[in-house]
Amino acid sequence: MLAKAWGTNLGSPANMCSSMVMCPYITAPHKEDEADVITGYARISHQVYNKEDDYCRFRDAINKLVNDNFTCKLLSASRG
Repeated sequence: MLAKAWGTNLGSPANMCSSMVMCPYITAPHKEDEADVITGYARISHQVYNKEDDYCRFRDAINKLVNDNFTCKLLSASRG
């Protein structure tokens, strides 16, 4: 669901992913003629207490950070 929402793939078949997977996402804006660049990964762990809504909220939070142009550099600047 996350890979589909972010236009990426898991890099391995879904049946090879057990309770944990890394899902790439694209944060770099690009021009129309440039290829998408994977710039981050979300490491997802599936547990019995997680519900689908938890993953939807996570997806939406990552999308908001990406749309707000959030970068890790902003974390170090805020400590400063």
